[in-house]
Amino acid sequence: MSSAQMWGGEFGDAYHARNAEAGAGRRPFWRDLYARIAVRSVLEVGCGTGRVLLPVRRAGFDVWGLDVAPGMLDELRRKARDEGLVCKLY
Repeated sequence: MSSAQMWGGEFGDAYHARNAEAGAGRRPFWRDLYARIAVRSVLEVGCGTGRVLLPVRRAGFDVWGLDVAPGMLDELRRKARDEGLVCKLY
């Protein structure tokens, strides 16, 4: 089984369910970091279902996401579409 197959099926669903609430209530580390170095665009390698990428996009940054698992990207696309967010995903 390839990693793309593994992360795109049941395992990907379990990952998303387990991590959906991760970081809730905490100030994201990246917000202060990006402000200090004047970042406007972010590439996340291994973006999965968007646990980090979506909050970065909501904060107004341009985002690019890269992941080997089509199922994870499909879930991220659905979540972004539901929120009206534009993300470049590969």
